[in-house]
Amino acid sequence: MRGIKAVISGDLIASSAKGGAVIDGAMATLADTAARLSALTESDTRFTRHRGDGWQIYVDVPGLALTCALAMTTALRRSGAGLDTRQAIGFGRVETLPPSALGGAFGPAFELSGRALDQMPRGARLCLANRLIVTPWHEALIALIDWQSARWSKEQAEAVLCRLLDEGRPNAELAAGLGITRQAFEARLSSAGFPALEPALNAFQSADWTEHPDV
Repeated sequence: MRGIKAVISGDLIASSAKGGAVIDGAMATLADTAARLSALTESDTRFTRHRGDGWQIYVDVPGLALTCALAMTTALRRSGAGLDTRQAIGFGRVETLPPSALGGAFGPAFELSGRALDQMPRGARLCLANRLIVTPWHEALIALIDWQSARWSKEQAEAVLCRLLDEGRPNAELAAGLGITRQAFEARLSSAGFPALEPALNAFQSADWTEHPDV
């Protein structure tokens, strides 16, 4: 496949203390969110579970990878399962892509993503991988967003998730779907720092991801 793609590899944090039913529920939440992200990226994300509490998705539009990662984080927080996930976003070529699940998928994006997750520093929940693409400003942005998102409440995460997945819908409609007022919805977004986060997500998305077509 030509061009830069993104692969997100993740696993649940401290899941062994929760038990199988809670882990299965968290994985179901992630799978449902990945299916909704397929509409956003206009390509099947092919959510695949592996190693019990590990998972992986494919993102055809690399500029949307950060939005997708945040959606996975906020969906788990919203679920109230008490579990969070680490995520490593790898950028690069995808040479083999099965039609549905990612078993047998191959390419630098997969290798970089999996390796970065295994090597993620203690306490980190989000990172990028590919030194030919990732710049210091990318890493600084990710560090800030990692810190910010770790502090969201369930209600804040719920509002942010709605905004990420349905960016074209008015706040009043999203608020009605949650059974709250528009003012309450916007207060949750504001307290989560979303007005400052949104321009960063837009900048990440609009960056030139075609600059390194052969990495």
